[in-house]
Amino acid sequence: MKNRTRLLSLLIAMSFAATGCGHTGAPDKEPVDSGINEPVDSEAEEPVDSEVEEPADQEENEEPLDSKVSKVTWSDSTNDSSKTFYGDDATIEFTFTDGTTQEVVIGTYSTVDSMNKNDMDNDGEEEYVFHITYINTIGENEFLYVYKVDDNKAELWFPGNTGITEVDENACLEEETTVEVDGKNKNAIKVGCAVRDEGRAKATYDGIIYYDNGQWNEYNK
Repeated sequence: MKNRTRLLSLLIAMSFAATGCGHTGAPDKEPVDSGINEPVDSEAEEPVDSEVEEPADQEENEEPLDSKVSKVTWSDSTNDSSKTFYGDDATIEFTFTDGTTQEVVIGTYSTVDSMNKNDMDNDGEEEYVFHITYINTIGENEFLYVYKVDDNKAELWFPGNTGITEVDENACLEEETTVEVDGKNKNAIKVGCAVRDEGRAKATYDGIIYYDNGQWNEYNK
């Protein structure tokens, strides 16, 4: 129900034009003249050296990792001043424990919000899960990008060919969750799908999928 409500809210929001907002700082204030002349110290004070740290051009987003990967960083318009949201690709870089690196491209109109590790295919080994925000004509989409790492190579595991057409073609909301199958907890993905219909977003799918024993399944409560 929570996922359905969130999807409904997303669809309502997508039906209206987005408007930006910004914050403005407080106006500068003029000093108040008290009318009292303070005595002047004849000895001039020595200027105090103050070291001002330059802001980092790109913030590195790091998580404690494992024996295969020593570091993961990402770069997009939120943490790299040389990139724009509409004109530059969001990228992710894996640094493996042997010192080699691999960059994967997420694309434009995207930002990487966070990363965590989770056993998304329920095989006992964790994958790298990235939470991505992507904007298109439907509106603001929330995606999961899941990478498996083996032999110093990261490969995209999800999204992919789940065999569920709506999920593969029209997903706009993806979230991690868990379900109980045959008395065991399974990691799963909540999926909401929508298409654009006469200028408005129309929901086409709202469900949960999970991967087990080599195949994707739709969860039925």
